[in-house]
Amino acid sequence: MHSFLTQKIAEKGFYDGIEQDLTLLLKESSTFLKYFSSDDTFLICDEAQNFSNVEKNLFAEAEEQYEKKLTHTKKELVPHFEDMFADLDALSLKDYNLFYFNRTENKLAENSLEMESRSQINFKSNFTLLEDEIARIQQKNYKIFIQSDNKSQSKRIQTTLDFLPEGISYPLGVFHAGFILNSAKLAVFTDHEIFDRYRHKNGFPDSPELNL
Repeated sequence: MHSFLTQKIAEKGFYDGIEQDLTLLLKESSTFLKYFSSDDTFLICDEAQNFSNVEKNLFAEAEEQYEKKLTHTKKELVPHFEDMFADLDALSLKDYNLFYFNRTENKLAENSLEMESRSQINFKSNFTLLEDEIARIQQKNYKIFIQSDNKSQSKRIQTTLDFLPEGISYPLGVFHAGFILNSAKLAVFTDHEIFDRYRHKNGFPDSPELNL
């Protein structure tokens, strides 16, 4: 490990961008998959047909950051951006139980299962609209979940939405957005669409296919 980085960690602890210095901090690096057995691990690939584009974008971004860092840092203290990536072809994904979540048919899958679903609407703190929607799906005997990221958030949501009827579950978890699975009679709501607190641009796709 470079003495410069040793001193930096001693003074600042884990700093922003430390992941870019991993190849200088460690003698060798490995992929996340190395820590999981292929016998009992499921890999769920979201929109796998976009993986190559995502890889290219990440590679281009890493190269841009590398060139920018070279303008004010000695070259020996800047890990080469190519060292941050593993060869996708060398990961041997076929050894794992693979599930593909797609908007359209995936040619990599041997079998597919279609699930009729839709994203939740953005309620934008309109509690009357939320109450009407929950009453509508409750009449159809749907299981209703209002998910929170943590306990304190769940407590606040339950206090704020104390006017909602009984029979609603308030689990903890991390979903980008709520959704409805009609075939399973399942409805999931999150604070993101209830209070208009979206963190990303893209939500759950309508009528996706789960490919196996």
